[in-house]
Amino acid sequence: MSATWCAPCIAEARYEFPPRYDAYRHQGGQFLSVLAQGGDLEPADATDLVQWTDSVGALYPSAIDPTRKLAPFFPSNAFPWNAIVDTRTMRVTRYENVVNEAFWAAFDELLGVESMSCFVLDQSGCPAGEACDLSAVTGMFYCRPADPAGIQGASCPGGDSTFCAAGYYCSPEQVCEAFCTDASTCGAFEDCLAIVTGVGACQRRACTIIPQKDCPVGEACDLADGSGTPYCRPIGSGVQGDACLAAGNPAPSLCGAGYRCSPAGICEAFCEDSSSCTGGAQCDAIAGALGACHTPPCTVLPQAGCPVGQACDLDAALDAYCRNAAGGTQGSPCYLGGNPTPAACDIGFSCSTNQVCEAFCADASTCGGLSCSALMPGVGLCE
Repeated sequence: MSATWCAPCIAEARYEFPPRYDAYRHQGGQFLSVLAQGGDLEPADATDLVQWTDSVGALYPSAIDPTRKLAPFFPSNAFPWNAIVDTRTMRVTRYENVVNEAFWAAFDELLGVESMSCFVLDQSGCPAGEACDLSAVTGMFYCRPADPAGIQGASCPGGDSTFCAAGYYCSPEQVCEAFCTDASTCGAFEDCLAIVTGVGACQRRACTIIPQKDCPVGEACDLADGSGTPYCRPIGSGVQGDACLAAGNPAPSLCGAGYRCSPAGICEAFCEDSSSCTGGAQCDAIAGALGACHTPPCTVLPQAGCPVGQACDLDAALDAYCRNAAGGTQGSPCYLGGNPTPAACDIGFSCSTNQVCEAFCADASTCGGLSCSALMPGVGLCE
């Protein structure tokens, strides 16, 4: 029994109960959380209950007691209050305010199990068809249903270990991983990462993108979208500039080793600076020091890649783009109405922060006595 304002109640519900529930529900145990009071010290209502279960992540049954029917059975004025009820007799066999090891030992005794009744490494101690598993939070060994298909790398949605076969653990990444004592019992390119002392799980070693290594033959190290985590994938044949779309979506496996599939569906080489990029591509950062060779749609020096009558220009992020072009040359005003108007400048010129059109340059030799102010390596403006 809990209250929304009670800090020990929150700690139990959020950290103590979820792993215990996961262990005991496979052994016939059940949890029922009763939210007695809301933040106003009045009986909790349905809104309080929804907010409570969402905030603590409760996956076990939860209820409210608006008419305080349980009050006569509540022998304490303090929250939390936890009781073990033998459903065969409906008698309370033990109660505590804050749960402790003696409380859980009494629960074990009622269920007729022992906390260390099985062992994960040799999968001993469980009934036929069940697996011995381990709670990473409590360190408890327990028996659970097993899915023979849930072997190394299989998905265990929601962290539900019953999707994994005997001898496998559902990792925080929701992937089935084999139990191990050291890396010698794991596969190639896997490490044994400790869960508790003496027991770990075989987890795929993070591969290296530059240089390409730590992936099996026939696979390439790539960067996962969103998380930015290196992972191994099948090697394709795509190189710089090749399309990597499948059904309209980026398909990394179409690109070769050392290439990523960009959000636009183009294979781009991984890089650390532009010196390793070819064909005028630039190394655009994507994760820390790692970048990808991005080929702009056009070039400013020389002017190329845009439709006839349009100019290649640089935006504020120094990315190239095509725009319409008027007749503005060196020194012509390009701020109209107080705003920069790149289209006021002719081909080969850009609207600078000096509010005038200025010619692109590689060095001062093309600036007619003006200096060439660098914007990026090899490209500047005459001013």
